[in-house]
Amino acid sequence: MGKRQDMVVSRLYELVKPTSKPRIPMAVSLSRYSGLEVEQVKDIAIEINKARRINSLPNYRMVSILLRVLPDEDIRYILKLNRESRYGNEQRTPDEMLAISIFRKRISEQFKQTRNNAFSELVKKHADLNIIPCEPILDELEDYFNDSEMLILKMVARGYNPKIEDTTNTISLLSAEHRQLMRENRKKETGYYMSTKEEVKQKAKTRYKYAHVTRRYLRRNYQKVLEIQRRYREANPELVREWHREAQRRFYLKNKDKPEYQASKYYSNQKSSFKRYVLNHAEQEELNLFLSILEAKKKNEAVKRPVLIALDDKEVQKMRTIAYRFICRNVEARDYKQVEGFINEALEGLE
Repeated sequence: MGKRQDMVVSRLYELVKPTSKPRIPMAVSLSRYSGLEVEQVKDIAIEINKARRINSLPNYRMVSILLRVLPDEDIRYILKLNRESRYGNEQRTPDEMLAISIFRKRISEQFKQTRNNAFSELVKKHADLNIIPCEPILDELEDYFNDSEMLILKMVARGYNPKIEDTTNTISLLSAEHRQLMRENRKKETGYYMSTKEEVKQKAKTRYKYAHVTRRYLRRNYQKVLEIQRRYREANPELVREWHREAQRRFYLKNKDKPEYQASKYYSNQKSSFKRYVLNHAEQEELNLFLSILEAKKKNEAVKRPVLIALDDKEVQKMRTIAYRFICRNVEARDYKQVEGFINEALEGLE
């Protein structure tokens, strides 16, 4: 590294180096700097630790997550070096210019105070410096962009950090004996020695050979691509359902520990239990009672929960308890019409 480069890189690593005693994990420090959850920045903390051990140039994601606390000159210098190593020059690509204009426009028009001041300052500094945020930050800003704009932003953000960097960092941490064994195996396969850097370059060229063509085609024929996707989804409903299930699974894993999601899920489960009980087990007197409770709630009148007699079927008894708790205590005004529809449907089935 040159003298200036060495100084800038050292300054960044000193910033994230834990100084408190007892030491706190680096992900916790990144969470404080960025305003994101600790789970969202764990991968970046691992990358920083790897890069710090081998004293390599910080990548784009590291700079983006620390943007709020880094000097502006250091930010521009590191990103310039990253761009030169990625594209061969420091000029912004057309895709990058388009993404920056979209990002600045939406943030200036729609962005408001978020869950914490640190994250708000981080987003605004990205807009001030004309820098696209890394993916963990973009994930939190999905409400401000439509699907096509978010697609362009994430495409540019991924382009900053090709997977070749992770491969290079991982290989450089391997032991000398392991690297020698890898070279000998490659010699048997290819007939000559290939350096680790050459092998990584070959893999990267193969993987990203036509990526720019794909991005350009999508940008120029966006409506046509949407129509192709729509026809494909209609022709493959089972595959689409599998995609939806996978998306729901990822959404659950991402939000399962958040209190808001847990409360929403609890309410949704209660409503489902009420619907099952009403349609499958409730008698006409109970259905009329539910309607009267609902009418009283619409008028903001107090509702007293009736005393229930134990049933032989414990599963049905549990479902009935949840149904009465829901209709007497927890049903929200936005669901009055839907709940009334459940009860009327059950009454029609009894006639």
